[in-house]
Amino acid sequence: MGAHTRGHPRHGALLLRLHAFTGVDVDPITGSARVEGGTPWRNVLAATAPHGLTALHGSAPDVSVAGYLLGGGLSFYSRSYGLAASSVLAIEVVTAAGDLLRTSPTAHPDLFWALLGGVAASEWSPPWRSHYYRSPTWWRG
Repeated sequence: MGAHTRGHPRHGALLLRLHAFTGVDVDPITGSARVEGGTPWRNVLAATAPHGLTALHGSAPDVSVAGYLLGGGLSFYSRSYGLAASSVLAIEVVTAAGDLLRTSPTAHPDLFWALLGGVAASEWSPPWRSHYYRSPTWWRG
């Protein structure tokens, strides 16, 4: 498993398509959401906006959460909040050995920090739990 270019996996690699693994579960009290790895950002924003929340998303609404966050995630909001990967609270992964792990800064922290900002070469990352931010008011003229 791992990185690919123009839809083609690296030689000898396995390319997993997560497009069927979608879903967003928003917790407006904690300002967080659990997002399946194949969920495009447009779906995340549609689920968080009614609660006055926004994500540190990129400019393309059809990019999936997993690909964007594993690459670090440079957002329109990055000057205020940092990279999108910095708002990730937990990542659930299936390891190459087939084990399901929930990683966070306190549970399997080495794997958690390795996943953020780097391409996961030996793990599959379906669900993410990230912090979301109050949507600012934008004015235009």
